[in-house]
Amino acid sequence: MQAHVAAPFPNGIGLAYFRMASKAGKMFFEDYEGPAMPVVVYMHGCTGFSADDRKVIKQIAEAGYIVLAPDSMARMYRPRQCSSRSKKGGAHPFVFDFRQAEINYVLDGLWQQPWVDWDNLFLVGVSEGGLATAHYRGDYFRARVITQWTCQGATLVQGITAPADTPILSIVQKNDPWYNNAEGKQAGHCGTFFGDRPGSTSIIIDGDSEHRVMKDEKVMERIIQFLNDNLALVEEPASPTDLAE
Repeated sequence: MQAHVAAPFPNGIGLAYFRMASKAGKMFFEDYEGPAMPVVVYMHGCTGFSADDRKVIKQIAEAGYIVLAPDSMARMYRPRQCSSRSKKGGAHPFVFDFRQAEINYVLDGLWQQPWVDWDNLFLVGVSEGGLATAHYRGDYFRARVITQWTCQGATLVQGITAPADTPILSIVQKNDPWYNNAEGKQAGHCGTFFGDRPGSTSIIIDGDSEHRVMKDEKVMERIIQFLNDNLALVEEPASPTDLAE
């Protein structure tokens, strides 16, 4: 109910931004008369939904997607399991299960909604949300984007458990301070676990130590291109002439 939503208006002019349970949200979807749209489920990082996340989901929506970003911090009893100061996470491992439940909860809410194109669902995750994206086992999503996560570390978080035929784009900063610390147990990138996964690319960005990769416009362009490349094309009905032939 507290999910952030960015969506193009059905007439193609302008962008709507609201919380799902708000008056604006109810009006947008109750009166929706446009075609079914591709939907991106966006998973924020361990510190919560930020102004940077807001900018990102708007950019994706401007490309023609309805973007839903569940707010993990909407739970009163949801602890933050990371420290921005120490650049460490994992203080409350059960939160990883919370993030999986959020994805399921969003999908349950989308069920039978006329504005959802179920052939074109995508999952995009940032940092802790990227971990959730890597480990969601359901096969509802056509493709996934993992950013600011390396898929490395302890057995609990290591690797990718998404279906083996789901294309993945992963993007991480080479000198990310969250993963290239003194211990170095999470240094690396998700491409290590791709194997023969089709249509998948792992990008490692050079430069100064930085965690946020989506502030780079070239990164956003690459993400949107990846989503567009994986869209299922809607077949147009045959014309009477074609049927006659």
